[in-house]
Parts: sequence; C-alpha cells; structure tokens
Amino acid sequence: MSSTPLFAQLGLSPQTISTLTKRGYNHPTPIQTQLIPAVLETTSDIMAQAATGTGKTGAFGIPLIDQLHLSLHAVQALVIAPTRELAAQVSRELRLFAEGRPIVVVEMCGGSGMREQISELKSLKKATIVVGTPGRILDHLLKKRLRTHDLQWFVLDEVDEMLNFGFKDDIDKIVAFLPENRRTIVLSATYPKSVKATVNHYLSDPIVINAAPTQADKPAIHEQYYAVKKISKFQLLCRVIDALPNFYGFIFCNTKREVDELSKQMIHAGYLVDSLHGDLSQSQRNRAFERFTSKQCSMLIVTDVAARGIDVKNISHVINLSVPQNLDVYTHRIGRTGRAGQSGVAITFVGDSQFGKFKRLIAKRSIEKQNIPSPSDILASKKAALLNQLNQVAPKPFYMELAMDLVKGIPTDDAMARLLQLRCADIFKRR
Repeated sequence: MSSTPLFAQLGLSPQTISTLTKRGYNHPTPIQTQLIPAVLETTSDIMAQAATGTGKTGAFGIPLIDQLHLSLHAVQALVIAPTRELAAQVSRELRLFAEGRPIVVVEMCGGSGMREQISELKSLKKATIVVGTPGRILDHLLKKRLRTHDLQWFVLDEVDEMLNFGFKDDIDKIVAFLPENRRTIVLSATYPKSVKATVNHYLSDPIVINAAPTQADKPAIHEQYYAVKKISKFQLLCRVIDALPNFYGFIFCNTKREVDELSKQMIHAGYLVDSLHGDLSQSQRNRAFERFTSKQCSMLIVTDVAARGIDVKNISHVINLSVPQNLDVYTHRIGRTGRAGQSGVAITFVGDSQFGKFKRLIAKRSIEKQNIPSPSDILASKKAALLNQLNQVAPKPFYMELAMDLVKGIPTDDAMARLLQLRCADIFKRR
C-alpha cells in the first residue's frame, strides 16, 4: 500500500472528498499534503514554496472552497496570477473543485470582455471567487466595480514571476483596497531574498511551508547544449528537430520579435508550429494554446511571459534559442518538461559571445555538449522512427489484400520503394 495520505485524511468535508473522488483525485501532492491542513486548521497567513506543476492551485483552492460562506453572495476570495494563461488555468481548476456548490468563479484578465466582467460583478448571486491579472483587477478596484468589503481570502500565485514582470506597484495598490482582517496566502516556485522581503509586507506572522523538490525528487531532465558557430540558429533548430521525430515541446525566445521571426521561418519551412507572446490578443493566445494541447501542432514558440503558468502534460523537449537571462529563468523554462515522474530533454543553443554567460549559468550543473546532427544522422533517426511505427501496427485484412495486389508483377522491394517515394517523401526530406 502507498504511504501517501488520501485527501480524506486531510480534514476536508465529505462533499469536497466526493467531488475530488469523482474527478479521480485520491492522493494529494506534497504541497497539498502540507498546505491543505494549514489552511483548514489555522487562521494564519501562509507563505508556501513549491515547483510549478505540483498542484499548488488545488493546495489553496480545495480548502478555500471548503470554507467559503455559501449564503454570502459576495466576493470572498481574490486570486491574482501573473499571466492570462495562468489565471485561466486557475479558474478552470477552481470551477472543477467547486462543482455542485453555489459558488461562481469570475475570471478577470486583460484581453477578455470587460462588459461581461462588469455584469458579473453587478449581480452577485452566489459566493464568489475572483481570479485575474494585476492590471485588470486594479482597474476594477479603482472604478469601484470590484468591492472587497466581504473579502476573506487573498492569494498571490507565482509571486516571484509577478515581481519579475514588474507588478509590484499594482499589487501594492490592490492590497490597499483589501480589508486588514483578510487571510493571505502567497505561493511561489522560488523565494530569492528580494521576493521574500517584498511578500513579507503582505503577510502577518505567516506559516512557512516548503515543498520544493529535494535533489532526490527533482524531475529527470537531461540537460544539453549545442555550440552555434558555422550554422545559423534556424538551421540548427531544423536539424535538431528533424533528428527528434517525436518532438513535442516549447521553443523559448528572449523577445517577442524573435518569436514572430522564428514562427514565420518555421511555418515557411513546413513545420507545424504556433506561437505565444504578450502582444497577441487573448483569442489568438487561446487558439494557439488549444492547437498545441490538441497536438494539431508539435511546437509552441514562446516568450517567458506567455509560457508562465502553462501546464501541459507529456512535453518531451524544451529548447532555449538563446542563453536565458539568469538561472531562475532557465530553471522555470526547463521545468516545462520532466513532469509527473516522466523524463524530458532541455536543450540550449549557445553562440560564441554567450559562452562566458552560459558557463556562469550552468556552474555546478551537469549539461552535456551535443554534436550538430548531420544529414545522415537525421535520415537514420527518421528511418528508425518509421520502422518503430511499422512494428506497432497490425495490418487490417483490406491492407493485406491491397499489398498483395500492389506486388503483382513488381518485385516486393521495388514496390515498397515506390510506395515510400509516393507517400513518405516529406518524412525523409533533408534540410
């Protein structure tokens, strides 16, 4: 039997346990194991640390929903996230946890309908949780559309990224609107001294919870780098991806302009890609994310701002088109892969002028230098992938009959070669 506790052992209500069970939630993650009892059994503020993708939303959202006053039709909880994508993800999860209860989750982000948000705030008919980004939340507060006199919970999610993105002034202004007797929960993947010093101003004698992974618990991410010398980054990217037939992952750029330029190049070259950055409209961002998660495209070219908070399963690779700005950014990026007990690969392209910065960045890390794949390497990889696919397919009778018809009067190997030439030329295309 597993030693991991069940949600039923954490002090949650029977209704909440029933909802979680229906959704297939039985064993809490480490951050949930620590944070849920802290929320339920104390009245203290909380400062919690856990890696992205470890269930932080459930850790604060499940017990928060359990404690809302269902007869009070007012905004009782305010959750702030650094990006629209993360706010949307948090909203979706909270709605799942609140299923079957008279609770509404109102999402407030820039780029989405202001009129609908105003309408929802004017006619609150249920216990309400508001989830949004700092700018839009502050706008509603300043115009007195969002009223916080009944607010009991204030949650700052991924606060390290919020501060990195320059939202400190907005958060300070938001806090000024909140009642002093609220309860505050701050969550972050990292707590540098500057972040810790800032968030302490929002907290009162907090409980500190650390569920960051130990060395033994860290995800299995194989870190690699390529030296960019006689070949352009675009050419190198094409070769690397061509040598990885099952590539499904993120390509990180440092600027929005790089994202746009690379996307155009990759689409022109015939790759199935989409892109995300902060200048895109919300509908464009939603459409790109949906295409990627449904695997209509295998690559999502992104900036750090757009990718923060995106939690996608089974990411095989992360590629840094350039050396990230610092170790925190590097760590957040590569953490997109190797989740939930799976392994992943993180690749960084290093130009001549970036080697000094890269050496400082990777100090004390084991990162393996890779040779640029040659055309013969790419061809061998694609052949192996095709053979693997063929070995996994059991041909249906119709195709067996068709195969027998095709080889009548033609040697079998010649017929196979002609069929490959007709149907698989794109697979073996050299770049």
